[in-house]
Amino acid sequence: MTIDGVPVYFQDDWDTGIGGGLWSTGLALARYFNTQHAVDNLRRISEGSSELAIIELGSGNGVLAVCLAACAAANNIRIKKLVISDMEDHLALMQKTVDANPQAFQTVANVRVEEYVWGSDTNDEVFDLIVGSDIAYGEHIYDPLIRSLKDRSHSRTVALIGFTMMDTQPEFFDRVDAAGFCYKKVADHLLDPDFRGKTFGVF
Repeated sequence: MTIDGVPVYFQDDWDTGIGGGLWSTGLALARYFNTQHAVDNLRRISEGSSELAIIELGSGNGVLAVCLAACAAANNIRIKKLVISDMEDHLALMQKTVDANPQAFQTVANVRVEEYVWGSDTNDEVFDLIVGSDIAYGEHIYDPLIRSLKDRSHSRTVALIGFTMMDTQPEFFDRVDAAGFCYKKVADHLLDPDFRGKTFGVF
């Protein structure tokens, strides 16, 4: 695909696991980074900071982080660090995607591909932006995910997450609310036209 004129290369590898492919919600969020609203959002989040610190949770094949970086590169938005994270068995595929896309990281000072088990934070590293897609797919991971969102946030952090309505139950949003987060759905007209009125949303 192409993000604001920057080509993005990747491969699905289902042998890696469910994260080895690009799911519909992931593609919707990836294509969101090809919209003016995404550019405006990144600029707004970066206000008051010369460079952004960003983490992707549950990256799978790494393509979503590459699309975000490509959006930043095309619009000269500086990223201080971009952490691309998932379980250990996905790291090789994520690194392969990063290595295939040097053109997307022109404004990124530091890229890290690393394992991150949600809810097991051992440091105080926080981020300006947290992104993820299809990461709340079962009740057993709601609490670890929400704990990680809290642990990795400061008072002005924004999380941009894609949800599949069939996989993520209302209980998740109740717990997000109870944890003190505010959330809202990105309006359909702000998404790529191919992804409006579907059974998933970006929040």
